[in-house]
Amino acid sequence: MAVKGWTSHRLKFQVSEEKTSITNLKRNYSEFLGFKFKMQTKGKKQVINAQMSNKAVRSAKSKLKDQIKLIQKPKDGAELYKTVNVYNSMVVGIHNYYGIANNVCINLSSIQRNMSTVKKNRLTTAKQGEIKNSYLAKRYGKSKQVRWISGISIMPIGYCKSRNPMNKKSSINQYTPEGRKELHEKPNGVLEKVLHFIMRSPVKGRSIEYNDNQISLYTGQQGKCAITNEVLEIGKMHCHHIKPIHTGGTDEYKNLIFITSTVHKLIHATDENTVSKHLEIMPLDEKQLKKLNKL
Repeated sequence: MAVKGWTSHRLKFQVSEEKTSITNLKRNYSEFLGFKFKMQTKGKKQVINAQMSNKAVRSAKSKLKDQIKLIQKPKDGAELYKTVNVYNSMVVGIHNYYGIANNVCINLSSIQRNMSTVKKNRLTTAKQGEIKNSYLAKRYGKSKQVRWISGISIMPIGYCKSRNPMNKKSSINQYTPEGRKELHEKPNGVLEKVLHFIMRSPVKGRSIEYNDNQISLYTGQQGKCAITNEVLEIGKMHCHHIKPIHTGGTDEYKNLIFITSTVHKLIHATDENTVSKHLEIMPLDEKQLKKLNKL
């Protein structure tokens, strides 16, 4: 009985005939969630050969090319910064997702050649510069493929090293008290979705230095509030100036601190009732209150 016939007859599943088949992995590739893989001989063993699927490669090329077109004609410097940041977040996202494929470098090299041609034809870039964002500098700083446009660094899609796929503990989540506790106690609370949000959503009216330092600060604090050690969430976090701008504070890294929105309200609250209300919602111990009072 064919695969489709067996699953529909026995399991009562509706399946796609296009996506349902039996594949001899020694001869042909099988595709799953943007990956393609088959077996290959290495010495006396059969090992996996995993890559991006052809469709995923075409999609990555198309999306990156479209983003380069937006970088080509920005309205102003703020839009240029935002469009380059979106491009960089796309590069980071592709690397994070497809990096578990052991031969992904083959696909990324192909995409890199294509993107290099597009950049050369559409952008005026420099080969020398400084990666001001410490997160990107740590990850891509050794690459000779990094380019700069108006002092803003563009990350190379071809610079990626494959990694072993590590299983995530199912108990770690934000939906149960136990799961939130494990998430809170993780040594590294940096969440990719939050990092991508910061990269794609620069704060309007703030300097490039401020927005760059936001990314570095989030990773530097391991994705946690500097006061409560609580995991920072989109919409519930704030990058605060330790010394306010109106009193001579700057946007440099050492003058910024990431905190939760509730802590930020406490810092600026002057009414005793408001302070008491927020402290009831989020009780602080003596050590945390000491840190809060310094701000």
